[in-house]
Amino acid sequence: MTVFQASAESGVALFTRHVKAATALSVEQFNAALDSAAKSHPAPEAFAGFADSMKSALATVAQSLDTVLQNPAKPAVKAAPARKAK
Repeated sequence: MTVFQASAESGVALFTRHVKAATALSVEQFNAALDSAAKSHPAPEAFAGFADSMKSALATVAQSLDTVLQNPAKPAVKAAPARKAK
């Protein structure tokens, strides 16, 4: 394994960890905002269905992102070594 390849893999792993952490925090904050809005809504029972749908949709998006991060697509074309200048 080349140094460049090892560095790239390390960078991808770091990126993946940060995206997962940011996603988890965003989901938590979004759900808290919906809960807060439900408490102050004039008709909380009417808002509950909307809030549940939004939470479910966000959970699906977060799960999809997690799946993509765990199973990245393979490159379509393998990179060839750079040619040396003449």
